[in-house]
Amino acid sequence: MTFFSKSDTILVKRLELWASEYVRVRARIGSLTRSLANQGVIVSTLPPTVTRMDSFEVSKIKEQIIELFRHKENILKGLHNFGAKVVDKNTMEILLPGGPHEGSFLSWQPGEPAISYWRMSADTRHTERQQLGGAGHALQPVIH
Repeated sequence: MTFFSKSDTILVKRLELWASEYVRVRARIGSLTRSLANQGVIVSTLPPTVTRMDSFEVSKIKEQIIELFRHKENILKGLHNFGAKVVDKNTMEILLPGGPHEGSFLSWQPGEPAISYWRMSADTRHTERQQLGGAGHALQPVIH
């Protein structure tokens, strides 16, 4: 059984790095995709496919997108191997296994200095984030 304290700054720093790198890569993919669109090339699926009909410049941009897409997938795999997953790509909310109740999840978002929230379910549409500890209780989240 592993415990995370709310002051686990190493974990929070790791999550910050993963989240910021994911956002950076996603933004770069968007920028390169818009660059292709400005040249009249519409990317309908990601990662794009390089074809024989592509110019040298278009091929290079598509190859960059493909490499960035692989990098983004590796970030998600790293989170998954850690037992975490991104549940909201807009807020970059990340759920970690564990929490104050059996089957609950720790919840963290970029900018939060500690893991201070949890959710009862990974289905974020149906559960609200709740603060760990609540009314003065010093709960320690536990990985089940």
